[in-house]
Amino acid sequence: MKNIWYYDLQSQKRYESIDAIFPGWTGNGETVAVLAPHDDDAVLGPGYLIHAVQQNGGRVGVIQFNDGSAGYSQPELKEQIVAIRRREMAASLALLDIPPSMFHCLGFPDFSGHLHLGWKLLDGSEGTFSQLLKKLREWRVTRLVFANGHMEHIDHWAVEMASLFDGPQAGDPVCVDWGEPSRIRTYLAYCCWGAFSPMDALVSGRDLRIRANWAISVPPEVEKRLHQAILKFDTQSQIIDGIMRARQSRKLPGKAGHYLELFLRVEARPSFDYAPYHNLVAAIDAQTASS
Repeated sequence: MKNIWYYDLQSQKRYESIDAIFPGWTGNGETVAVLAPHDDDAVLGPGYLIHAVQQNGGRVGVIQFNDGSAGYSQPELKEQIVAIRRREMAASLALLDIPPSMFHCLGFPDFSGHLHLGWKLLDGSEGTFSQLLKKLREWRVTRLVFANGHMEHIDHWAVEMASLFDGPQAGDPVCVDWGEPSRIRTYLAYCCWGAFSPMDALVSGRDLRIRANWAISVPPEVEKRLHQAILKFDTQSQIIDGIMRARQSRKLPGKAGHYLELFLRVEARPSFDYAPYHNLVAAIDAQTASS
């Protein structure tokens, strides 16, 4: 799509097609699910990507894990904050052209996401596993975009864990009464305000300051659209004030004011490769035989 660029930060190449970050992209056959710990995270983190998906014919759905119950900056809002934030979320998603049918909230209390990982919980209720699989299969999700869990927030960590461990099961022939298995082809982590884990950079030999391995740059009008959507979270203005100020660092020098969004593409279920072990054992055998 014109004026949206995709950067492979490992190979240091730039692309103009969303197929680069989402290999094998099929347009209207694609559904991208954004998994967000809290309502505003879905807009603060991967907003440019949401825009790019829509511009390239894909459908976007948002699954929110936590209910926003801790997000009150005024004591008198404590009993109302969940309902208020639900209305704010609806208004924000409307600006991003995401219909109510493509929004689902799991409703876990804030700062408690880790207690809801898995299927059957100690109190007999169901956690992320069954709820996620049902929705991912219902929406026929093809790409999963989720919050960075590294040293940010316990709810963000829980979303990352559920994405990487529950997500692959959506395509497996298990619990088939929950819907037809639907394989997720790409797993992409986004950041709201914290740095990604250095693990991928270490393994790949990148500068440890470059922890993301993909980036998107968009023109100023896209940032303006996202800014308007973020402003709908009026009750969160004090909480996200620092994030909004830091957001200005997304602006690239030159490039007609383009803005940058960073991602970490990961392999959710890495296959085990015996070949290096075969080679190593063969070398050890050869060395032993010659000694």
